[in-house]
Amino acid sequence: MSRTLSLLAWLTLVGILAGCNSTQLELVPPNLEYALQLVDSTTVKGQVLDWISIYADAPGYEPVEAAGEGVSCVDDVGRFLEVLSSEILQRDRSELKPLAAGLVRYLLYLSRDDGMWYNFIFADGSINRQGRTSVASFGWWAVRGLRGLSAGYRIFRNQADYAALTDSIVARIEAAQPQLDSLLRSYPQLIGAVDGSLRPAWNLNNAPDQSSELLIALAGLNGLGDFNYQTEIS
Repeated sequence: MSRTLSLLAWLTLVGILAGCNSTQLELVPPNLEYALQLVDSTTVKGQVLDWISIYADAPGYEPVEAAGEGVSCVDDVGRFLEVLSSEILQRDRSELKPLAAGLVRYLLYLSRDDGMWYNFIFADGSINRQGRTSVASFGWWAVRGLRGLSAGYRIFRNQADYAALTDSIVARIEAAQPQLDSLLRSYPQLIGAVDGSLRPAWNLNNAPDQSSELLIALAGLNGLGDFNYQTEIS
């Protein structure tokens, strides 16, 4: 299977490399044509949720459902929102705003009032609540979801037509604050690793990669509106 994330991860890099020469660096716009072909939607409780498929099989590369997981996940939707935010904010591609709004609604649907997140939906729009890679938690897919909401906030925060959506984004981001506070309570404690070294006790789920993703999300919000994450970042 070919992961959609492979496409998303290389879009910007390919654009950069294509524009490199010995004297200057020119950013070439990424080609979103195939990624946009992987976008689909479903209606849940009267709301249209947009999402991007996570798998596409060769040779036709048509979207397929991941057995036991679902058709789309917070992980990839969040990162695709970051790609769209660059296109909308830096290249003024306002035609992508409705899609970005639908992706935000997907993230809101998969998040909870207690700051926990599910990850996958099935084709009928129901949430995968039991799968190992989707059970409600504040971990890998939660921080990827926060990265997506951070991108969504940057897109819509000054848009009057999207004021209600922006309010929902803010509420969901603020719901994560108790989780952040829990991490900070461990600072600056250290814990022992298997190899005998010491590592920060405030790493999210004892995983530095998850903590780095969380920092990316917070840094993307810090100083915007009423968001102040200077304590968490520093």
